[in-house]
Parts: sequence; structure tokens; C-alpha cells
Amino acid sequence: MPKMLWCSQKPWAHVSKVLSVTLDQWTDDEINSMIEVGGNSYANAIYEVFLPEGYHKPHPDSSQEERAGFIR
Repeated sequence: MPKMLWCSQKPWAHVSKVLSVTLDQWTDDEINSMIEVGGNSYANAIYEVFLPEGYHKPHPDSSQEERAGFIR
């Protein structure tokens, strides 16, 4: 079962949309955007280059607190 992270955001904060491949309906625009960036692994490889040294990405068994801490 995929795990999803729900975080409350300030009105002025950037909000990302999290979609499950198996649980959500994707719009054509969302599919095209994912294709445009080369898929999830490629997009992650681009953005994760900028993670500070010693800052580790949560793993599938990470707690909700660890996931929330990663995106803040």
C-alpha cells in the first residue's frame, strides 16, 4: 500500500500535489508533465542534487514525522 504524506501548508507556501499511480486519477496535463520531466526517478535525481550534505531522503518505512521533516 503506498504511503502518502499530508502536511498543512501556510497559504503563502508552495504546495506540491502528491499522486499515487495506483490510487489516483491523473489528468492528461499531469501525465504530460511527468513525461516532460522524464519520469519520477529523473525528476528526483535533478531536485535531490540540491539536498544539503547529510540530509537524507526518507525510505518507504519512514514515519510520518520523518517524511514531514524532509519536505520542510
